[in-house]
Amino acid sequence: MKKMETKLSAHSNAMFIRNIYECDFINYLGKKYPVYLIDKSILLTCPEIIPTSQGWQVADNNLQITGKHFIIPVSVILELDEQKQQEGLDSFTSKDLLFRIHQLLVETDYQTDQKSNGDLVSAIYFRQTDTLFSVFANVPDTELDFLGLAFDSGYLRQKNKYPQIQTEHQEIRTAQLISAANQIAKSLIDFQEASADGLTDGQYDTIQQKPKVEILTYNNLVTILARTNGIKTRPFKFTKRLYTGRRDIIVPPDFYNIFLASKDGIDHQTWQEYFPDEPELIANEFISMTPNLELEDIDIISPARDPYAHIGRFDQKANKIVHLTHYKNFGIRLKNEGQAMYAEAISNPDISVVFVTGSAGTGKTFLSVLGAIKACDLGKFLQATIVPCSIDVQRTLGFLPGDLDDKIGPNVEPIKNAIQNYVKLTNGKISKTLENTPNNCDKQRNLKDSQSTIRTESDKLYNKYFKNIPVEAARGLDFANMFVVYDEFQDQTPDQADMLLKRIAKDSKVVISGDIKQVHQHGLSKQNNGLSYAKQLCLGLPMVAQIELKDIEVVRSEFVQAIVARQS
Repeated sequence: MKKMETKLSAHSNAMFIRNIYECDFINYLGKKYPVYLIDKSILLTCPEIIPTSQGWQVADNNLQITGKHFIIPVSVILELDEQKQQEGLDSFTSKDLLFRIHQLLVETDYQTDQKSNGDLVSAIYFRQTDTLFSVFANVPDTELDFLGLAFDSGYLRQKNKYPQIQTEHQEIRTAQLISAANQIAKSLIDFQEASADGLTDGQYDTIQQKPKVEILTYNNLVTILARTNGIKTRPFKFTKRLYTGRRDIIVPPDFYNIFLASKDGIDHQTWQEYFPDEPELIANEFISMTPNLELEDIDIISPARDPYAHIGRFDQKANKIVHLTHYKNFGIRLKNEGQAMYAEAISNPDISVVFVTGSAGTGKTFLSVLGAIKACDLGKFLQATIVPCSIDVQRTLGFLPGDLDDKIGPNVEPIKNAIQNYVKLTNGKISKTLENTPNNCDKQRNLKDSQSTIRTESDKLYNKYFKNIPVEAARGLDFANMFVVYDEFQDQTPDQADMLLKRIAKDSKVVISGDIKQVHQHGLSKQNNGLSYAKQLCLGLPMVAQIELKDIEVVRSEFVQAIVARQS
């Protein structure tokens, strides 16, 4: 057999094989590697299916990575290139995917032979998992030439404007994907027949088994058309750790005691020594520790100094897991771990941007408003700027009476309501009146007087510290020296979210809140909205903290807590 060409990458796990059929040590035809074509829907849902030169970082519970051959047709790569020109989370993900593929091909020196004539010949081989990865050229050069003309002529812009062109283009890409599957199957059969000379009957029967070629997809159209053309499809069901900004972990008693006793926290190296299999810590991630206790170990646990002493935060700059200290200056008694983490992030001067997500009633808006009042009262910021959820001022509220503040007033009511709750909580006289007044005529009079006082005091605070700006008026602004609250961010489009993120300036604190499960704006979804886009874009930045408040941390009422629990 002719000696085939292989090239080792800088990472010893990955190896480029120019001709997989002539490579003795993988025995491609003999092992009968199942072939899986990856379509755009899978890539956008699970970008981690693209390996690095060190291998895969994701696995499907039903489809193990080991012993498989994964292929991306060039037509799918062209779809990603078209998608990246649109706005939204899919655009951001497409850019990331194209970069991943580019890095992998460059690092492994991937370059197929032009004489392959549409056959599947080359692949990157990953030794540790016995897995192959290829990019398959299923688009002729003539179409690549047309693609350049399409950009110049604005065809791609037109296809996104007119649904008929969009539908026809999708059908073309789907047909190309199915054609690629058929091409690869035919290629495998041809190479099987070419290698059958000189084999025994038993060996011939084994090698002549029909090759397994399937398409991985979530797309209904691809599934229907592929299966009606004799090609099997399947989804890629994977388990992915969603980043919540916090993790709960059971730790050995000695580690727990070391952390409680430490003044400056625990260094990252010690953490890695104790927990080598834990996922890598992310900047400003919160860690809630519970000691792993047997009955006889209870006496060896150090008493906690405060109710949240067992929670640490990964300070990337110091490379340590540090104690929470800033939340103590928040001025109220926090009700759960999530609120303590949230208050710590708001109060920490090293954290400029705080993302908070969670169900209704967890205190997202209330704590952001309280943080704004405290910070402005101490003179840390010039004012608190509120950017409520996206509204179309001209069309939706343009017919309402009043000026711009009056028109966007309904969207600022949650902020004013939070200020009223702050007044009720911090004004001792009002709080005492609400709790202790007996149920009689005096109570009605006292409650009426208290309500008047609450409204007056909250209006004073709002007028003193707060200013609301609609999204449409935020373009070009600079939020320097301001405490900014982006409320209900899931109702912003990714394009609006991108614009608002770029308003964040020097010496500002920004709280971005929302509930991805409550998307109200038409055209947005749980996967494609401003909050999802911004969280992914800012993940891991050293000046950003992300906290997800749990459903069990709903504090509004037992009724809301019960509803949220049923919806979980």
